[in-house]
Amino acid sequence: MTRTISPLLAVLLSLMSAACTPTTIKECQKLIAIANQTVADTEDITNDRQTRNPEAALQAAKVMEESAITLSQLDLRDEQLQQYQTQLVKVYQQHAQATRSFVTAYENKDKAQLQQAQQQIQQASTSERELVTKINQYCLK
Repeated sequence: MTRTISPLLAVLLSLMSAACTPTTIKECQKLIAIANQTVADTEDITNDRQTRNPEAALQAAKVMEESAITLSQLDLRDEQLQQYQTQLVKVYQQHAQATRSFVTAYENKDKAQLQQAQQQIQQASTSERELVTKINQYCLK
């Protein structure tokens, strides 16, 4: 399996030349490291999101919930990064909950709930991508 560099990892590699304060750079690195690890772990568990195994999906949801806790415990001083931190915590929590709902609907063969959970997962994924873009832009300035 070929791995591509995640957008957050690209930011991390570029931070050394960024015009941010040393504190902001370190805080960006912390935030990005957690996000990158979350992506790597969930992709490994779910075979790059291709699994049909409900247990793997539940394990990925657990990783997202644990990452949300870890992120919420970061002590960030940069106000903008604090906002991104809060938003990312919320996205991981929403994604985890939607994943759990999806598994429940799948196991119960509830098509309506399954479609609703799929939409929630898609919304969380879209929010995550948009947030990553904002974090990238902020950390590269």
